Order: sequence, then C-alpha cells, then structure tokens
Amino acid sequence: MSEAVGRNAPCPCGSGKKYKSCHLGKMTPEVARQRAIFPALAILAGVGAGIFIIVTRGNIGAGIAFIFAGIVIATIIAVLRDPPPPNEGNKDAGAINFGG
Repeated sequence: MSEAVGRNAPCPCGSGKKYKSCHLGKMTPEVARQRAIFPALAILAGVGAGIFIIVTRGNIGAGIAFIFAGIVIATIIAVLRDPPPPNEGNKDAGAINFGG
C-alpha cells in the first residue's frame, strides 16, 4: 500500500469494504517490526552497560540501575511512539476521529 488510498475508496486488499472500515490505521507486520527496534535497542544498551559495570567495576547496584534504566527508557519509547487508537465502536459525538 505505497500509494495514498482515500478513506472511502475500496480497500486495496480486495475485501470489498471501504478502506476506512478495513485497513485504515492498522499496523502491518513491517511497521510493527520497525517500531520495535528502538525499544529493543534501549533494553540491549541498558543490559549491556549494566553487565559491563558489574563485571569491570564490581558495582552490582550501579549495574542493576543501568539495566532498570534501559527497561524504563524502552517502555517510554514504546508508549510515546504508539499512542492508543481512537475508540472505533463508540457512537459518542465527542469521540469522532477526524483523521488527525
């Protein structure tokens, strides 16, 4: 789906539904993998730094702090990069998604 598809156009997947009712806003596996890279790198960096500090300096407390910091940073990245989707089934006028 490299081309821009209109919300009311037929979905390119061939389901016969409108794009907005079928695949609009749904994450493809490729996008999901790309979004998981930065949190995974943050965890790996924290764990690597923590193990390095524990092995080279013998400071277990600082090493655990670095591991914990990597996990916290990864969680923050994951939450801020992928906000929750709008409530699709709610008929409340205040919950209308204007495509923003």
